Amino acid sequence: MEIPPLNHPVIVRSVDGTEYSSRSEGVEDGALVLATPFELAGGARSWEGREITVCWTSGSGLCELPLKIVGTALDGAVRVWHARLSSDAARTRHLNRRAHVRVPLSSQVTVEHEDTTYSGIMLDASEAGLRCRLGRVDLPEAGTVTASFTVGEDSFALPGIVYRVTAHDGSSEVVLALDADDRDATTLRRALFAEQIKQRQRQRLV
Repeated sequence: MEIPPLNHPVIVRSVDGTEYSSRSEGVEDGALVLATPFELAGGARSWEGREITVCWTSGSGLCELPLKIVGTALDGAVRVWHARLSSDAARTRHLNRRAHVRVPLSSQVTVEHEDTTYSGIMLDASEAGLRCRLGRVDLPEAGTVTASFTVGEDSFALPGIVYRVTAHDGSSEVVLALDADDRDATTLRRALFAEQIKQRQRQRLV
């Protein structure tokens, strides 16, 4: 069974699709130990017996593992869940790029095509592509570009191609298909996953 590394951020998805931020605390007696999501700490015991899906990033992509919570404990000041495979047939699933969820973003982006550089705002991104709003552009579909942007503390300058350009009043919505190498794709995947967790944490506090 492939599991998330120690102290690795994960997302816990309940059977109704609600997602919570957590992290891997290791393995104990064959069970994966997870930090109980902050907003569920007060009712941690009520989750015993429930099935969940744990999601995390790895070098090969996004991973999902179906588990069942079999117990709770207090590890120092941290309330944790102990979780085992939800069935004998349960296995870690590796999702391909098309399965990656786009993460909303609002950071600045520049798109270079030949001798022209366009500036604008990111709208959302996955490791396979990004969507942004630029000024008026002259970008041919399937044209090669370089997109420069940041996610969290990570900066990227990635090659890509123009997938679609939609003109609006005075601006353009541009969708790019990114062609990152394995190293940059892994860094971007982890940065987007961390940003997704931060966004969920902020939403819970509102």
